[in-house]
Amino acid sequence: MSDQGIFILETKGPEFRVTFADSTIEDIFGEFDKDRGVWKGDPEAIQEFFGERPFYSDKELAVNAAMMLLPKSNISESEEFEFGVCNIVDFKDKSFEELIS
Repeated sequence: MSDQGIFILETKGPEFRVTFADSTIEDIFGEFDKDRGVWKGDPEAIQEFFGERPFYSDKELAVNAAMMLLPKSNISESEEFEFGVCNIVDFKDKSFEELIS
C-alpha cells in the first residue's frame, strides 16, 4: 500500500483545490485548538500543498480533477492509495487567503 493520496481542500466560497501528496499532507492541519475544537491550520504547509493548484467553485469539477490525477500519480495498478481520494473540510469556514496569511 502506498502512503499517498489525492486530497481536495474545501474552503469558504466554496472553493476546492486538488493535490496529490504523501502522508506529510497531515502537516496542513497545524495545531489543534482544544478550546474551540478545531484545527488551526499551518499556513506554510497549506501554501506548499495547495498554493499553486487551481481552484474550482464546483465540487463535482474538483472530484473530476482528482480523478484525472490518478493516472499521473505513478502508482502501479497493483498498489493502492493508503488515503485514496480525501475531502478536507476542516477549513471550509475560512477563505484560502485567510488560511495562508
